[in-house]
This record gives sequence, structure tokens and C-alpha cells, in this order.
Amino acid sequence: MGRNAAWLSEKQVGVLDWIKDGCPTVDPEVDYGRRITARALHRRGLVTVKGRGASWTASITKPGLAWQEAHPKAKLGEAQVDDLIGRVQAAGGRLELPGGRDVESAYKELVRISDQSPTRPKGWRLKLHNAGSWADPRREVVLVRHFDDLVETVPVPVPRHVARYHPTIRAFLSEKKSPEVSRAYLDRAAHILQAIADEAPRRGLTVLTAEQARSVVDRRQYQTIGGCRLALRSSEGVYAIRIKERSASPGNLELVVYGPGASYDGDRYRDTKTISVEDRLPQLFRALEIYRLRADLRVHEREREAAERRRRWEAAMAEARVRHDERARWDAFEQCSSDWHAVRN
Repeated sequence: MGRNAAWLSEKQVGVLDWIKDGCPTVDPEVDYGRRITARALHRRGLVTVKGRGASWTASITKPGLAWQEAHPKAKLGEAQVDDLIGRVQAAGGRLELPGGRDVESAYKELVRISDQSPTRPKGWRLKLHNAGSWADPRREVVLVRHFDDLVETVPVPVPRHVARYHPTIRAFLSEKKSPEVSRAYLDRAAHILQAIADEAPRRGLTVLTAEQARSVVDRRQYQTIGGCRLALRSSEGVYAIRIKERSASPGNLELVVYGPGASYDGDRYRDTKTISVEDRLPQLFRALEIYRLRADLRVHEREREAAERRRRWEAAMAEARVRHDERARWDAFEQCSSDWHAVRN
């Protein structure tokens, strides 16, 4: 064991736990950061790291297990996290917290590390949010859908030889000078794009040319679509894909994906020292599937809210009709009573 193994940062403790749990996938960028941290733990002899890219694996060593046993305080939050998850579930998925803003910082860390808890229900995660107003600063911990648990990372084959390119990719290759990829790396970029075009139909996505994409997007997206090399249409909209050579690292390529669900400036999949763009294609398609599920959930929620509004309106109308009938009967009774008194007099 390395001479500094007696001390680990909070992040390193979390990665050590993650490796012991079998390295469950959470998010490509998060996982990439954990791999870097795992290398530091490997140098200290606490874990063993093998392979690169899709073949990357890590396992905890006996010294790593011994370290965890010798530092039980590092796991102090686990019991609290498990207790919180249990209380939220017992409360029907929504737990109001006492104390307003004063408790937010205390629960924020528990909510953050709860993602790694084995007691967290699959497909769900905890979220801390405001439940009141500025004058009434209530906080709640709720269970929300977490599709990252439900979508697996499936390999995407990248062809070594392409007999027939997609029309948009042929146009890309025929350019005398690409503004974003130098000639030396044009073939590699084309193979990556063709791999996406081949895989998309298997994932329920339609491959569009740039011209087709322009016809189905609004004006705000026109410039982005105009610069794309490939476009994919899904149930929630169109994704534009660009590929370029990073100016700061000649020969290093980067895919940028724009569209519904993606980040504001596009999701980026780039070459690094340990992971190539080709190795990142499974994460790209996994992200698109998660975006689709989120979009479907939003549609379902809007339909549920519309149905609830309709139900409340129908209930209000039914109550109004009952009151109207009761009022009509009372008015009729008063009229009859008045008529009876008039006859008596």
C-alpha cells in the first residue's frame, strides 16, 4: 500500500465504494471522472485497474477492503442515506422536511450520495426541491424517475471499410476542403458518422440529410442544422450531429450533438488519452434513449395534468348543477308557498 494510503479525500472514498459495488454506470462524464480517480487509487494499491475504453475494469484489492474496515467513519452517511430513502418511500415518495432553509445543506449531501446507495429503488432517485415560497420556505425530498438505471450501454460497431456511405456523408467526403476536419482525418470522421447512420435505425431513429432536417426544424435551429453532418429524427424532435477536429489538439476529433434534451451548447463526445470518440458512441445512443424516455414522461405528465384539470372541471360543473337544481327547487317551493298564502288571503 502506498505511503499516503492512510488518507483519502471524500471523492476517493466514494470512488472506492463505487468500485466495490461493481462500477455501476451513472453518467458517462461522471464515470470518466471516476476512472481518473480510480487510477490514483490504483497507484496506492487500493484497487486494480485494467484495460481502456469499453474494456476498462476495476476491482477493489484486499488492502482496499482493509482500508474501508479501518475507516468506518468514511461510511457514516450510509445509514443516514438509507434512513432517508426509507422515510421518503414511507411518505409515498414525497417527504416534507422540517426547518425550512436551515436543513437544506444537511440534506443536500445526503441526496447527492444517495445515487450510489444500494437501497435506492431502481429507476428512481431522490431530489431536493422547494415546496413553498419565499415567505414559506418549505423543502421536500421526493422520488423522481431516473432513466439512467433503465437504459443499458450497448456496443456500436464502427466499420473498418464502408462499401456505401450515406448521401450526407458522401457529400462530406467530396468536399475539397472541410472547414472542421483536416484531410488526414476525414476518412476516420466519415467512418464514425457512418457508424451512427447504421446504428440509428436499430434504435428507432430516422437518418436525415441536412436538407431534410432544415424542413422540419424551426428558424432558431436552422443555423445549427445547417452546419451538421448528419441529423437524426426521434419522437421528440431532430438531433443535429457535427464532427470536428479540436483546434487545440490536431488529430483529436469531437462529436457535438444538438437537439431536444441535449445541453444548451450541445452534448460533446471527444477523444481523450483513454477514450476515443468511437468508444463513446454507445454513450451517445444511450443519452438519446434517455432523452426520449424523459420526453415521453413529460408528455405523460402533461396528459395526466390535463386529465386532472378536466376531472376537477367536471366535478365543479357537477356540483354547480346540483346547487342549481337545489336552488331551482327552493325557488319553486317559495313560489308555491307564496301562491298558497295569496290564495289563503
